[in-house]
Amino acid sequence: MGTHISPHTLRHTFAAHLARKGMPLACIQVLLGHNGPHQTQLYARLYHEARKELYDQWM
Repeated sequence: MGTHISPHTLRHTFAAHLARKGMPLACIQVLLGHNGPHQTQLYARLYHEARKELYDQWM
């Protein structure tokens, strides 16, 4: 019995990875084809965590 990975899972993982790497949410929004920022807000927390991690590396 293998692991089932849906297209939705791949899409979410892709967007989450980009957010964790610090890609601006507006860019993720365009890549995912979202009509507005409200659909991309799910990844905002990951984006802010990534920015903090980058900041912490310089301190």
